[in-house]
Amino acid sequence: MEILIYVAALCIIYYVLQIGLLIYGFCKIKPFVKLESDNSTKFSIVIPFRNEQKKLPNLLQTIAQLDYDNTCFEIIFVNDASTDDSLKIINSWRFKNPYVQLTILDNVLISKSPKKDAITRAITVAKFPWILTIDADCLLPSQLLQTYASFIFQNSDKEFIVGGVALQNTFSLAGMYQVLDMAALQAVTIGSFGIDEAFMCNGANLLYTKNIFNKVNGYAGVNHIASGDDVFLLQKVQEYNPEKIKYALHKDLVVKTAPVANFFEVIMQRVRWSKKAVAYQTVYPKILGISTVLANLSLLLLAVLLWIDTTNTLYISLLFVVKLLIDFILLLCYNNRVNVRLRYFIFSSFMYPVLLFVTIFFGMLFSNKWKDRKIKA
Repeated sequence: MEILIYVAALCIIYYVLQIGLLIYGFCKIKPFVKLESDNSTKFSIVIPFRNEQKKLPNLLQTIAQLDYDNTCFEIIFVNDASTDDSLKIINSWRFKNPYVQLTILDNVLISKSPKKDAITRAITVAKFPWILTIDADCLLPSQLLQTYASFIFQNSDKEFIVGGVALQNTFSLAGMYQVLDMAALQAVTIGSFGIDEAFMCNGANLLYTKNIFNKVNGYAGVNHIASGDDVFLLQKVQEYNPEKIKYALHKDLVVKTAPVANFFEVIMQRVRWSKKAVAYQTVYPKILGISTVLANLSLLLLAVLLWIDTTNTLYISLLFVVKLLIDFILLLCYNNRVNVRLRYFIFSSFMYPVLLFVTIFFGMLFSNKWKDRKIKA
């Protein structure tokens, strides 16, 4: 039993070192200060959707409230075979908001990734040089485009800009778990940029030029995996020219998206995400991923050992505290930039290893499908 405890301790200590490095990287990324802006910067906002009639009205309302010149942005919706009233809702909104440039396209499937096909289809007809991808269940801050324009003005050499994503607060346990899990993912994303090991971004808020998209030949070579429209494009741009990439940290550059409904959908979402991990080209995300898995599975092992024999209660409890403490510090760093509710931290921390174990099990049973095609990619 002692050997198992020592192995678990080594896994947790290595994980703590990795997260400590990310905390250091997070502290290196300073919030963007919005000083000047070129309000003539033009954006094509690309929004793939499938059966999103419940979420679209809220998104459309936030689009109508965007504080930006209507002639300097367009909305391109790409319909991936919706069977509900999504099209009717968009068309009704367009009739009431004729001043917004809006196009609706039907998706054309040419690969195993409907979402990548939808984005590629939209980019082929986009009128403007900057492409902003947004998910259909998002809520946009009114200053989103103004702030991006200011960021571009002050970072004219960048062509791939990563914005923030937060989950809308809910009162369900599954929802609160996801709020903190997303916050942790965002903190890891920012930290990885700070140590020049960027490997994650979120297609719900991703800005890049048509030029860089075409330079890396879009999703060619990675469209055999259903998800990953965000991270694989980041990966390709990094390989082409990492100097073109930057994280934009600002409260007005954080879009909000909806959590999935229950823990089963959380697990299936994580199963899809895990498919992307095996396709990473660089070593760092694989090392971080493996250390995260081993550390959390070690917690489950320690819990079982503690149930069997309470002899090492103090030592095992210390390992639990160290793991919880480093995770809390990471979330606290993020909370200082983007306010999130930390009251469910302990609950989420103990749920994470359990859900991770179940995700690994389910990953061996289920294939990867975009939205199943109902669940959010």
